[in-house]
This record gives sequence, structure tokens and C-alpha cells, in this order.
Amino acid sequence: MHKKPLILVVDDLKSNRMVIKKALQNNYDFIEASDGIEALEMLKNFTPMIILIDAIMPNMDGFETIKVIRNMIKYKRTPILMITSLGDIKTKVKALEYGVNDFLLKPFDKYELRARCKSYVELVQINKQFSDSKINPISKFKNEIALIKELKPNDSIFLFSINDFHKIDGIYGYKNTKIIEQKFGFFLEDMIKNYIKDISIYHIGNGKFIIKNIKNKKLDEIILAEYCEEFYNNCKNIVISIDKHISFSPIVTIVYVKDRVNLYEDALSALSYAKNNNLKYIYSSNDINGIKDIVYSNIQILKKVKNAIKTENIINYYQPIYDNKNEKINKYETLVRMKCDDGKVMSPFSFLEIAKSGKIYDEITKTVYKNAFDKFKYTNNEFSINIAYSDIVEKSVSNYIFKLLNDNPHITNRVIFEILEDENIKDFGLFKEFISEIKRYGSKVAIDDFGSGFSNFQRIVEIEPDFIKIDGSIIKRILEDSKSYALVDSINEFAHNFNIKTVAEYISSKELFDEINLIGIDFSQGYYLGEPKPNLLDECVIT
Repeated sequence: MHKKPLILVVDDLKSNRMVIKKALQNNYDFIEASDGIEALEMLKNFTPMIILIDAIMPNMDGFETIKVIRNMIKYKRTPILMITSLGDIKTKVKALEYGVNDFLLKPFDKYELRARCKSYVELVQINKQFSDSKINPISKFKNEIALIKELKPNDSIFLFSINDFHKIDGIYGYKNTKIIEQKFGFFLEDMIKNYIKDISIYHIGNGKFIIKNIKNKKLDEIILAEYCEEFYNNCKNIVISIDKHISFSPIVTIVYVKDRVNLYEDALSALSYAKNNNLKYIYSSNDINGIKDIVYSNIQILKKVKNAIKTENIINYYQPIYDNKNEKINKYETLVRMKCDDGKVMSPFSFLEIAKSGKIYDEITKTVYKNAFDKFKYTNNEFSINIAYSDIVEKSVSNYIFKLLNDNPHITNRVIFEILEDENIKDFGLFKEFISEIKRYGSKVAIDDFGSGFSNFQRIVEIEPDFIKIDGSIIKRILEDSKSYALVDSINEFAHNFNIKTVAEYISSKELFDEINLIGIDFSQGYYLGEPKPNLLDECVIT
């Protein structure tokens, strides 16, 4: 048992950890970790009051560590102070989005560090007092502990959540964010009482409020639809004044739940579903039941994916790409599959998006890359492999890719990176830097699904890809749609003018194959030429 406030110090350099401890003198007890993995192990056995963490560390950096910590219920509100030499705005925004409360730039002032730690210790102690007394310290409404103790299965509740609340703190600052929450809570209380007289309001934190109908008068779905629409518009139209220069207008998501054993849990599940699907509100019992079924199904799939990673059943399939000029297969596209315990092989459409939400997508990506590199070490074929912008941004993934390229210099000139044409690329400079780096290894770049979104021809010129893969939804219409034909012909001509090879996807018949050859497309891919298989084809016969 620690008599003094306990601080976890995470930094890969022992000297840095010593400087921090010395600066804080003898006012605290300390536990130390040299990287994120070690820090997470520490948190299993200790409960620090504050976490001081570096940004750049081996094995698991500060950003990834914070993301994991914030997913642990026990540490959702633990103050995290990042002490780093990275002072640019992008780093700060990223850290805030991951859950950092505050920053100190190296070299730091020891008096500033002492003051901030003292302030956070006092805040934690105050929060604990209010939490124990069932009152939210910001709004003075009842808190989550009170809600859980007082909620009954036959109750009915409205859940209001301010959208993108995690970004507000980074934009307006902690002090102003507290004012926003407090004033929004008062507004909700006044607004709801115009519709339902007897209510109890709970502030459960992070921009979320629950309104309980005390008399528990059930509302039919016609009235609920009207109420939810009016509540949504009323919230959108209010202006919360912070001072004479700053104001805020919230956009909210609303959930209504009634007569459920796990009332609060179901409300949170419905809220997550509504936000993921850009819904303003959910109030129907049928919708809530459907969401519970979806959540249960997703959990089962996540379990299967985790087991597949553990048992090495994330596997690759390979689809041949036919060289129209030389009339042979000399390339393959790598595609991910999951093999289940019953032997059934699942396509990525049934598990990949769910894996992204379950934070295990990166492990799948690394497995696919490793499998592909191992497969093509012993062939002369080129092979393409999909990469998303999120993979480039995620350092653990991009570093793993560069390690594979470094470890396999004899095949790097046969690797083709396929990038989706409609990817939401926020940092084009970072994206171009990645492209330039892989090209230095002799690897090639393909733009996938070109024509599916808003095709940016200027970006194509800047990226200088080696291949453009024309989207299959356009290719498959060229036999009966003259506009689709003209579009494919134009893309092909544009590409060839810049010495870019073209690939036609979704080739499903001889007629389609013959037509794209008349247009002059360089390569073909589709079930007519070969479906994805775990093994490579020896040859392809065109009939």
C-alpha cells in the first residue's frame, strides 16, 4: 500500500525517468516502465494516480499505450501527461484523440511538472470524493454510480450524448469543456421538463447524460418519434456561451430504452450503433433488439478472429492476373481469408470491418504480409498486396512492412502495393513519403478500384503509380453501356500517356475478356481467368 500518491513513469531511457523522479522530489511514490508493454503489465498490479509517458519508445510507443489504457475501464479517467520532444500540432491532436490530458515539452521545467502533478492529484482526489458521494463534480447532477444503483429493469430512459466530445477538450480546453458540460446539463433538464414533468437526470461523464422518467409513463413510438426529433433540433439550435467571444452548439445522438434487464448497457450499445451509422436517434424496441443481435454476432466473429490469429488460421488466397500482351500469368493479387474451426473459409467481407472495431485489424494485416512474402520467396511471380492509408499511418504496421522489405531484398522488386483510389488521405505528404520509400526498394504501386470514387487525376500524376486497376463495377458494364465503355477507354488512354499499365478487374466471361483486349488494357483479373485459391496456378488456359 502506497502512502504517497503513486505515479507511473514510462520512458525508454532510464536517465529520463531519473530526472522526472528527481524533479518531483519526495512527494510521490513511483513505479517505472521502459516501454508500453511493460507499462501495461504494471497496470495489472498497481493503480497509479497519474501516468507520465513519453511518445516515442520501442516495442509499443506512447500513443498505442494510451489507446490501450483508455480502453481499460479502471483507467478511463486517470490523468495522463505526455512528456515529449514532439511539439508539433499534429502530434498534439493525435495524442488528445488517443486520450492524453496534458503535455510537457522536453526539456521541461521541474517547477511546472511539480505544479501540474499536484493539480492532477488534487483533481483525482476531488473526483473520488464526488464519485463516492454519487455526484458528478462538474454538473452536480447524480453520476454513473448513482444511476447503476437506482436503475430498475422496468424503467425508461433517454440517453443524450454530445458527438465528438473527445475533440472538444482539445479545441476548447479542459476548463471550457467543463462549462460546456455543465450548461448543457442544465439545458437538458429545462428542456425535458417541458415534455415529461417528473424526471431524474444523471451526468455519466464525457458528454453523456441520462434522463430517467420517474413516474415511468411509457411513451408510444409515434410520440417518441416526435419527441426525439424535437429534442435533437432543440439541442442543435442552442448556443452555449463560454465567454463573450466563445460559444458552442452541440450536435447530439439520442437513445430511448425501456423495460430491459440490462437497461444501461443496452442504451450504450444502441448509442454506439447509432453513432457508427450516423443516426440522429434510436427509440424503437425492435431496433434495440436488432442491435443486440448484431452486437452478439459481432462479438462471436471477434472471438473467431482472435482464435484464428492465435492458431495461425488467418490465411492468404491468391488470384491470378493475366498478361494480355504476353498471354500468360505473371502476377497474383493477395487476398485475406479466415479459416474457422469447422474448416469453413470466410471471406474478408464477413469479418474485416468488425476486426477493425475490435482493434485486431493490425495483426491481420501483418499476418497477410508475412504469409505473402513467405509464399513468393520461392517463385518468380510479381505479387500485389493491399495497403490502406490507415496502415501507412499506423507505425507498428508500416515499420513491419519496411522490416519485411529489408529482410527480403531479393523479392522487393516483385512487390506491388495496391492502394484504394477513394481512401480518405488526410496527410498527403506522409502518404507520398511512404510511396517514395517503397519505390526506393524497387517495389511498385498500383491504384486499386480507380473510377469507383472521385477519381483525382492530379493525384495520380503526383503519385506516379506503375498500375491503375480499373474498378470492376465499371468494367462489367462496358458490353451494354456506352458511357462505361467510354470511361474505361479514357482511363486506359490517360494511363498509357503517363506510361502506367492498366488492369481490368471482374473479368467474368470470354466476351468481356475480348472487349477489354480490343480497348488495349494490359492485364486482366477475374473469375474467367482464375478465382482466388490458396495455391498458385501453374498455367491459365484461355478458351
